[in-house]
Amino acid sequence: MANLKFSWTDFDCAVKQIVWQLTAGNKLDKFDAIWGVPRGGLVLAVTLSHRLDKPLVSDIDQLSMPINHRRFLIVDEICDTGKTLTPFKSMLTATIHYNPASSFRPTVWVHSKSGHDWIVYPWEVK
Repeated sequence: MANLKFSWTDFDCAVKQIVWQLTAGNKLDKFDAIWGVPRGGLVLAVTLSHRLDKPLVSDIDQLSMPINHRRFLIVDEICDTGKTLTPFKSMLTATIHYNPASSFRPTVWVHSKSGHDWIVYPWEVK
C-alpha cells in the first residue's frame, strides 16, 4: 500500500475538471445547491460552490426538505467503497477520486484510484 500525496495544485486541477465535466455534460441546470460529505467533501463543496456560483448547504437535514424544490450535487473527495455515497444514489454526485471496485459510481469523477493506495489530501495532517 502506497501513500499518494495530492497537492493543492492537484486539487485545483481536479476542481477545474469537475467544473468542466458538469458544464460539458449539461448538468449545471440539474442542481441548485451543493452539499459536501463532512470532512473531505467539505473542502471540495466550498470550492465548487464558489466556482459554480451555487449555494452551499451545510445542514444535511436540508437535503430531505423541499426547500424551493432544490436539487443537490453531493460531493466527496473520494468514492472508495461506495458506502458513504450510496444513500445519495438518486442525486448527482462528484468526487475527485473513484475506486472502480466501489459499490457506487459517482456521476462525475476525475481520477481512478487503484487498489489499496492511500491518498493524502492537502488538508489532511497525515
